[in-house]
Amino acid sequence: LKEISGNLSSRTKALASHPDKTSILEYADASVYALEYVSLRMSPELHATIKDLHRVGASQFGCFLDYLARRIIGEAKDLDVSDDRAVRVISQKDVFEDELRDVDIVACYDRYTDTTYSTVDVLEEVCVTSWCHNISFGDFDRDKSANLHMRVCCLKKYMDELRDILLSCVDTADIIKLNPKLGAFGIPADADLIVGERLIEIKATKDVGEECMLQLLGYAALASLNPKYALQINIVEVFNPLLNKLYRVDISNWSFESRKKFLVRGLNAIIEKPKARVKS
Repeated sequence: LKEISGNLSSRTKALASHPDKTSILEYADASVYALEYVSLRMSPELHATIKDLHRVGASQFGCFLDYLARRIIGEAKDLDVSDDRAVRVISQKDVFEDELRDVDIVACYDRYTDTTYSTVDVLEEVCVTSWCHNISFGDFDRDKSANLHMRVCCLKKYMDELRDILLSCVDTADIIKLNPKLGAFGIPADADLIVGERLIEIKATKDVGEECMLQLLGYAALASLNPKYALQINIVEVFNPLLNKLYRVDISNWSFESRKKFLVRGLNAIIEKPKARVKS
């Protein structure tokens, strides 16, 4: 499947529209999974505020929400919230002088990573730090990003509610991994959150469909097969406050071998067989 390449997101997007998709998913025992949802029970006021911010710029708000969720969890659980993309942009800030004009990215990132500051007091710094994601991928929109930066403080009055909703998803977990680098076998992939046996993606999209399901399966398969993690992900979820919904599906019966088939046949992963030892 030569047309399937790039990072996990681009590969799952290609697989979703591939003419052999049905046979590939059946081969990997992945065709039986479909997301179901429950309500996040968000207040109408918070939900309206999130929709208003999303209208400023979908991509910009999506990145902000991802960094905000990580910051809230990091503060509550005393976890490292450092971000490789922000570090990279800061190391090349002279190159990105135009994108970063009028903001002090170093000071913003310092306050973002210092979780002694309450998240409610660093919303603007969270927003500026999230710019580094768009800058890294070459899709930074200065006007939309600056507009969002000016407006994120409207979340302040709802932060306790948002924090409680988000932490209800992670409070009982022994293992929490923020933004785990699951990439392996030639597939770059950074997930949003692993909580125990659950993998959670933070999204602010108007639709959560098959392409999203394939991405979740890809993350789960990589988490299992990447020797750095070797985690058995049994549940995959999408936390989507834009839709006021938590999507989930139980994949505990998806075998290790089927996960491997999904990566190799569906996503063009390159998994080399262990070399046989040569007897001396």
